[in-house]
Amino acid sequence: MEQAYPGLSRRRVIIEAICVLYIYYVLVTVFIILPPILFAAAGVRLDLRPGTAVTLLGVVLAEALAIWMAGVYFRRQQLSMRACGWLTPTSARIVFFAIIAAMAYSLYTAQIPEVRANMFELSLLKLWGLIAGLFGAFVEEVIFRGYLLIRLQKAGVGNISQIVLSALTFGLLHLGFGWWGVLCTITLGICLGVLY
Repeated sequence: MEQAYPGLSRRRVIIEAICVLYIYYVLVTVFIILPPILFAAAGVRLDLRPGTAVTLLGVVLAEALAIWMAGVYFRRQQLSMRACGWLTPTSARIVFFAIIAAMAYSLYTAQIPEVRANMFELSLLKLWGLIAGLFGAFVEEVIFRGYLLIRLQKAGVGNISQIVLSALTFGLLHLGFGWWGVLCTITLGICLGVLY
């Protein structure tokens, strides 16, 4: 792998990583909260499904802005996606374990009563949710596994600490799922960090 961050101090790398994560958290929070507030200010009452669709729109907008900002940052730092661990060959074994982890997480979410009740219903809302989920997952992988793990590695942080810090910050992003959801997302983050 090419050296991603030559000549930077450990402290600067860690502070910069914290700033990047903070900006990402603010973007996601603002774009999830803002659209429903704007609709309410316009006098539009949103029921559960339209409200969810508007929230997903906020997620997609936040993720699009985040990936655009990451691209600008990478260009200014003269970094490539390869420097963040992307576009490199992946073994079939890692892909297999990633699929197993995703399936296990999906089976867990199927145990949530609200999910189970609507699991087999086909709708445009679910398609929109799938698009938002896939796009969000891509952006989160770029930030939490690609950028953050490589940044921490270049700062001299050990492998286990890299994985734990990445998983904790990833889990806290999902605080809206409640503490149990955060714990499950931290566990998923650990699995993905190990696979990365």
